[in-house]
Amino acid sequence: MIEFKITNSEAVTLLTEKMRLELDLRKEEKQAPQWAELENLSFKELLKLAETASFDLIATLPPEFILEENNLDHIILNAMITLGNKYSKEQFNLYTLRRANNLIKPLKDLFNRSGSMRVFTQN
Repeated sequence: MIEFKITNSEAVTLLTEKMRLELDLRKEEKQAPQWAELENLSFKELLKLAETASFDLIATLPPEFILEENNLDHIILNAMITLGNKYSKEQFNLYTLRRANNLIKPLKDLFNRSGSMRVFTQN
């Protein structure tokens, strides 16, 4: 098992920064209003942004880290709950480990189907 050694505080900081970048991109593409900030988004909008940012961060990891048993789902779960506290969105307390796993699953499936573990480990 690969155990990622990252504090919850560090995970939330990474997630928040990625969310800010994603929100800025959405503003440029006119998919979000120019006045929008993380602090004034609804729970639904903040959740969508947080999950997109989480997926993007996970996708930057080497495939072998994603395919091996790891603790990414627990890191995501704890970060989401803390994020909810940070932005006063109590609904984040209902975030589940299953939902965190669902963020990782498409990447696992992709790497398993493509056999990319062999391809990427040769690079």
